[in-house]
Amino acid sequence: AVVGGIFATAPQIIQLIAGDEFVTASSVVIGSVQATAITALSIIIFTAVCSYLNPTFSYLLIAAGKQSKLLLPNIFLLIINVGANILLIPRFSYIATALTTVVTDLVSLAIIYYLAKREVDFSLSLGRLIRCAIAGIIMVLIVRSLTLPLLPSIVIGGSVYCGCAYLFGGIRPEL
Repeated sequence: AVVGGIFATAPQIIQLIAGDEFVTASSVVIGSVQATAITALSIIIFTAVCSYLNPTFSYLLIAAGKQSKLLLPNIFLLIINVGANILLIPRFSYIATALTTVVTDLVSLAIIYYLAKREVDFSLSLGRLIRCAIAGIIMVLIVRSLTLPLLPSIVIGGSVYCGCAYLFGGIRPEL
């Protein structure tokens, strides 16, 4: 919900934090698209998902005494991330940094999840997560289409998300 909310209100957040000039200012052009601070925030916010999930699976491996399994993947990902940044930043600036960070975090999540699943017996139910993700997508679509100031966007977005998540069974009435 938070990731979707920040993604949906990125223009308003950038305007609040940096001012009007940063909403449209661009120093990066990719093809015919001018990337702005809004573009960067809209990309980099997705690392938050990995920031919550990666430690869960890492700690699962550590608790099982399998922490040595984390060393090689992390070294590999470090090399790939630094290499990609060295190659891409000169051409695509801060957008390259945002993209390489998100891609590295997603690959890290996939690898660490795979290792945890292989080394530790656990089950993961994705049903509730998928229902909440659908509620988040609906929230993003509605908030982005309304283009309201930040506070009304937060109120409407939160209401839409909670309502949809409840209707889809993503959250239970007792919560």
